[in-house]
Amino acid sequence: MTTISVSGNAPNVGASSQFTATALSNSTTQAVTSQATWTSSDTSVATVSSTGLVTGVNPGSADISATYQNVTGVSHLAIVRLTFAVFGTVRDGSSNALLPNIHVSSLDSAGVTTTATTNSSGAYSLEGVATGVVAITFSATGYQTTTQSTTVTTYTQVNLSLPRVGGGLPPSPTTPNHLLISPSEVIVQSGGTQQFSAIFFPPGSDESVTWSVAGAGCSGAGCGTIDATGRYTAPATPPNPAVVTVTARSVADSTRSADATVAIGGVLSFSMNPSSFDFGSRTVNTTSAPTVITLTNTSSTPQPVTPRPGGLNYTDFATTSNCPSMIAVGASCTFTITFSPSATGRRIGILDVDGTFEDMGEVSLFGTGTN
Repeated sequence: MTTISVSGNAPNVGASSQFTATALSNSTTQAVTSQATWTSSDTSVATVSSTGLVTGVNPGSADISATYQNVTGVSHLAIVRLTFAVFGTVRDGSSNALLPNIHVSSLDSAGVTTTATTNSSGAYSLEGVATGVVAITFSATGYQTTTQSTTVTTYTQVNLSLPRVGGGLPPSPTTPNHLLISPSEVIVQSGGTQQFSAIFFPPGSDESVTWSVAGAGCSGAGCGTIDATGRYTAPATPPNPAVVTVTARSVADSTRSADATVAIGGVLSFSMNPSSFDFGSRTVNTTSAPTVITLTNTSSTPQPVTPRPGGLNYTDFATTSNCPSMIAVGASCTFTITFSPSATGRRIGILDVDGTFEDMGEVSLFGTGTN
């Protein structure tokens, strides 16, 4: 016996890889994986089973040895922990508005905390999050601190609607003599009900209101009904278009009123295919080949089509479209997107497509800028 050759691919932390041992003698080879004695120089970094299965435990270096007939072969391994970016947008749980300056922090499977703050478009990105279960916490003054868990195996998108403190009512506006409706935008199933509230700022001695409901495609009870307490009941058959407006008007001052938008008949939606696309690596300031995203109106009514780019690096993703301003039920159109990185590193964008409501269709976009 002359030498022992140990071969295999170093696993990442939390993963395993089968190694083999081959005995070399007088120009002949013999597989001795199952007969060899396997050891690791540092079991806190990598362990090895009696059959040569190596498992990554923690980042670091370790030597994996196989001994057969008093001859030892060694393979030096560098164990690394895979990390990815967790990204997304944060919205107001009542108004659905994008929220800037929200503190976002993650605690990953390695016990590492990463922090970020949403930008003016409500977008955030937590870089270097280890694979495995991660807890993400969102917090800001006036909102309920919310923690959401997810499992990270690749670049992961986590969007959140952040509830307001105090039952989700809107914060007091600075404009005097203001009237608001809560919620201001809602989806109600056919025949379903929704309680609305009228909120006066500043509060007054007479806060009574009259309630009404109207729609472009309906009249009378065909739009649904609303009682004196603000309880709305949707019609059994949705109008066309399936959207109505609920209005609260002050009894004491008829110039003060507020509206809420109601979609009837279930969630209006667009189907986006594919729902995500990774352009891969691209030299900075060069443009990729285009990819095509197909939008289909899967709702029960014709819908307006309003594309709205977002994400941390949305300007790196250029979009053109043949979509009409109003798309028929079941009809499709396309968005053509190219990637031109303005900097090195991972680049993230989002194409939101609004219909009657925001975010009725969404595509996640990725790419990596290189030198």
